[in-house]
Amino acid sequence: MRRRAAARILATCRLAVVLALASCASPLADYSGYVAPRAYAVDCNEGWQYAGTALKVNGFAITAVQRQASGGVINGKRDSEVMSIAVSCEADGVHVTPSGLTPFAQNGMRIAFERVIQTARTVRPPAGLEAGVELIAGVEGTLYFPSGLSSTVALRVRLANGGSRPMRLLTSNVRLRTSSGASAAAIERDEIRRRYPALAAHILPHLLSPAVLRSGERAEGYVVFPEGRYAGATIQLIDVETDEPEDFDFAFGEEGP
Repeated sequence: MRRRAAARILATCRLAVVLALASCASPLADYSGYVAPRAYAVDCNEGWQYAGTALKVNGFAITAVQRQASGGVINGKRDSEVMSIAVSCEADGVHVTPSGLTPFAQNGMRIAFERVIQTARTVRPPAGLEAGVELIAGVEGTLYFPSGLSSTVALRVRLANGGSRPMRLLTSNVRLRTSSGASAAAIERDEIRRRYPALAAHILPHLLSPAVLRSGERAEGYVVFPEGRYAGATIQLIDVETDEPEDFDFAFGEEGP
């Protein structure tokens, strides 16, 4: 018998994204103090993702990403306000330089970037079954993969088993759905390699893999889908001992790009 998971679903703000910041609905004006420019000891890819997340959790839609090997800029817009973050990957770490209407707003965005890093590095024991997803599409694809997403979208999935029973993860049980309720299946690994070679080089090592999650174990990775507009996602885990499914449903804040 199918049953709804008595689980903690990690979802936030405008999208069902994985970083559940306590201040995700807060405007930049809520940030106080001054943060001096400095190098951050994070991977270059992480730097791009954290900068994009800092914009999004403050209500900015990503409008453009200009990314090169050594750096570039992310542009965002919130109503009539524009904000950008320049990202530079250097020998001493990642440097970010926000540009906005006022020095106060720029400093607030730097604080937001630091909070995103702090949240990403905070790992606590899972409380029950936990699941989180992040839909990556359009211009945002370049934040995660230097080549962009080609003609696809990616779903970033994070799972944690804080229960006592082992749970089976099958990637075929991760699906996207449209606003009409139609369900989309993932693109298989071999097809990604064949049709999207530039993307394959970056995403194949990080695809979500089938697994059995025992108590305290986690799983994380990407699932790739055909390009389209999606309103939500579903994930099903299977109880190894009873074969009962545990379902997670996610609704994106607005239909995906």
